Amino acid sequence: MARRSYRAVVRKQNLEKNLLKKDVVKIANSSEKRVGNVYRGRTKYIDSENKLERNYVVLKDSSKGIAVAKLKSIKKFDSNGKNADKALQEINHSRYGLPKRTGVDFQKFSKNRMTKKPLKLEDKKVFPEKSARFKLSSHDLSRVLRHTKIKK
Repeated sequence: MARRSYRAVVRKQNLEKNLLKKDVVKIANSSEKRVGNVYRGRTKYIDSENKLERNYVVLKDSSKGIAVAKLKSIKKFDSNGKNADKALQEINHSRYGLPKRTGVDFQKFSKNRMTKKPLKLEDKKVFPEKSARFKLSSHDLSRVLRHTKIKK
């Protein structure tokens, strides 16, 4: 009789441990929901450029901070009308309502240039708009992550 009750207690403890592990995994994955979102950011805090603001796509999202890459319009085309700029990975601009053919730059930015601290979406000086402009499709996001060497 005592054995059965002991086994029941152990089973219950194991169930509780597994439930806690699942909750921790859910919390870790909830921050990754912002990967692929495009936000408007102030360039002086992120990279050295003349423009006041630019669109940035979130490549990596963790509790420490985020990594972003620039969205740029494509200016170089080859004889077939394809993107000739190897630094940019073209995305489907018509799907997102962008006026020109657009690509994502290979460069990643993860620190605030002014403060040298990790970038955070909650920082209103760097990202003045609270909501994302749009989210990249899974196809575009996968190609962009491979281009920026986040995913192999």
